Amino acid sequence: MIKKAIGFTIFLLFLWGVYINYQPFSYSQHQWQENIIRAEKFIYDMDSIDNLIVGSSLAKRIEMDSLSDFYNLSFSGQ
Repeated sequence: MIKKAIGFTIFLLFLWGVYINYQPFSYSQHQWQENIIRAEKFIYDMDSIDNLIVGSSLAKRIEMDSLSDFYNLSFSGQ
C-alpha cells in the first residue's frame, strides 16, 4: 500500500513537472513587475517598432494577434 502511494506521488510529480515545462507562465509576480518588464522590453526593441499603442489598462487588454505592426505599451492598473 505504501509503495503504491509513493509510486502514485512520483507519477503526479512527474506530470506536474511536464505541465510546468510546457505551460507559458508570466515571469512577473506582481502587476508593477510586469509593467517594468514591458517598459524594458520596449526600450530594447525600440529599433524594430513601427507603430505604438500607449494607453491605460483598458488598452492593455487589446488582442494584438491581428495587429502585426503594432507594439502595445499600455501598463496594467487597477
